[in-house]
Amino acid sequence: MNEFAYFNGVPQQILYDNMKTAVISHNTNGIKFNQKFEDFLAYYGITPKACKPRRAKTKGEIERSFSYMKQNFFKRRIGKTLEQLNRDVLE
Repeated sequence: MNEFAYFNGVPQQILYDNMKTAVISHNTNGIKFNQKFEDFLAYYGITPKACKPRRAKTKGEIERSFSYMKQNFFKRRIGKTLEQLNRDVLE
């Protein structure tokens, strides 16, 4: 994966929102992850962790980063190619 190569490694654990592509269910019995998703992460040795439902504090910092990207970074770069955006984000 390009991201892993760019950062020269893989994380041990990744925190995910409760999107259906990652989390099938989240209840008192525990978290059931999508099997293909778990298989993908296991291949790279990554442990998934799911956000607690309805707990904005769990993912607030990440959400703010995306909000900045949507409201500031991308608005100033309309019409640029993916390659140009990738160069810009690294600056």
